[in-house]
Amino acid sequence: MTTLSDLIHARRSVYHIGTNTEHTAESVADALRGIITRLPSAMNSQTTRLVVVSGDNNTKVWDSIHSDQKGALSPDMYERFAPRFTQAKQGLGTVLLFESRTAVENMGLNPARSEIYKENNHAITALAVWLQLTELGLGTSLQHFNVGYESGIRELLGLPDDFEMLAQMPFGSIETPGADKPALDPNERVILA
Repeated sequence: MTTLSDLIHARRSVYHIGTNTEHTAESVADALRGIITRLPSAMNSQTTRLVVVSGDNNTKVWDSIHSDQKGALSPDMYERFAPRFTQAKQGLGTVLLFESRTAVENMGLNPARSEIYKENNHAITALAVWLQLTELGLGTSLQHFNVGYESGIRELLGLPDDFEMLAQMPFGSIETPGADKPALDPNERVILA
C-alpha cells in the first residue's frame, strides 16, 4: 500500500504528458468517484464538482481556454503560458474543477464566510485529485486559466450555469518527469509552539 507521504513526495507538476498509459478517461473518472465522497467539506456542503474531459472535448476545452487567454493575458504572460495550452491537449484528458454556486449559497452563511469555505473545499479536492492521479501513475499539473471566462466551456459541455470553474488538471502519461522546485526550510513553515 502506498502511503500518503509517498504520494506527496512523488507528486510533481508534469507539463509534458501523453496518452501512453493503460488508463482511460473512464477509469480516471471511476477512481475519482471512489474518493470524492470521502473528502471533507465545510458543513458537509459538498460544493466541488469534477468534470473529466477527454478526446475531442479535451481539445475543444483547451482551444477555448487558449482563445480566451490570448485576449486576457498580457503579451509577456501569454508567451509564457501558451505552451501549456498545447501540452494539455496532448494528454489523456483534463479534470475540470468547479464549485457549484448553488451549493455554496445553500451553506446559509454570510457571503464572505461562504467564499472562504468554498476555497477550502476546492483546495482539499484539488490535492486529493492530484494525489489520486499520482497513485495511478499519471502526470498532471494544476492550472488556473479561464477563471471568470468559463461560460463558453459550460456551454460546450452542457454544464449547469451555476458551475464556477476554479482550476484545470490536464493529465496523462509522464513524457518528461516534473522537476523539483525550490522549497523554504520546513522549520519556517511548521512551527511548534
